[in-house]
Amino acid sequence: MAGVLVATRWQDIQGMNNWKGVIDPLHPDLRAAGIRYGEFVEAVYDAIDMEVESEFIYYSLYGKSDLFPNVGVTSDYKITRYLYSTLVVEGWRTAFDGLHKRSSTTWIGYIAVSSDQETRKLGRRDVAVILRGTKASDEWYVNSEFMMKELKLLGLEKPLPRVVEGFLSMYTASDASKMFGDSSLRDQIFKEVNKLVEVDYKDEDMSITFVGHSMGAGMAPLAAADYGFNKPRIAEGRTVMVTAFVYGAPKTGDGEFKKRAEDTGDIVTLIPPVSLTPPGIYQHVGVEWRVDWSSSPYVQDLGFGMRCHNLELYLHCIAG
Repeated sequence: MAGVLVATRWQDIQGMNNWKGVIDPLHPDLRAAGIRYGEFVEAVYDAIDMEVESEFIYYSLYGKSDLFPNVGVTSDYKITRYLYSTLVVEGWRTAFDGLHKRSSTTWIGYIAVSSDQETRKLGRRDVAVILRGTKASDEWYVNSEFMMKELKLLGLEKPLPRVVEGFLSMYTASDASKMFGDSSLRDQIFKEVNKLVEVDYKDEDMSITFVGHSMGAGMAPLAAADYGFNKPRIAEGRTVMVTAFVYGAPKTGDGEFKKRAEDTGDIVTLIPPVSLTPPGIYQHVGVEWRVDWSSSPYVQDLGFGMRCHNLELYLHCIAG
């Protein structure tokens, strides 16, 4: 029955009612979604230019229409926009120079939309916002910024939720002097997703699915909550559901962020939980989907760190 019922129960697969009835035991359509979205993130890793001497290091090796064919992803989704993040690094050059600041941009993912044929199978038009994990050296630096900052983007009254400073910076920073840095990651996402929701598919039921791995999994709940609070007004009778699928996720924010994000009805699944931030301050959002690699005869013991960040291992476990 896999795929037969997804068109009629797509909201359950996207997290309605906290995935009751589809996560334990695991529904085949939820398994398929977990693999599909994970492969979308893996495509970014396979396509990013990591050649040290390259002029375009940390950018895509392929154009939007060529990415899936070149990395071996068979999909009825079309990439509509590449996404870039601006990294602002501030620190001491030497003890005598004082603080200095530099910025750079990197290709961090893309937005893709389901084809008409795939939409009929899924039961709604799906927009996938894909965010990869850490690759660039400056990203490691920004990821180390674990201090929390108030999240003012949601227009809420105090107490304001607080989120990891590094993730918030990568989500909101821009630098027009840098290639692809003229608008923030947030502005890129809102501009493209709003166009798809309000213009291209304005009369259709839709799901906006934020997908991230590792660093991207830290930003995906932030972006999902932001869009859930600030998405355009939806006509009565139409459904536009916001969800996040995240893999190997660090914790994004504090208890107030968890509460506000879940209050929107935009649920976040974590596959599987990984704590990379200080305990007691940060909290995971949504429902944990735990996977067990130890029962697989095809997986060697890679050590804890490798298990935390190996997306292919997650997908192997999800596939069963």
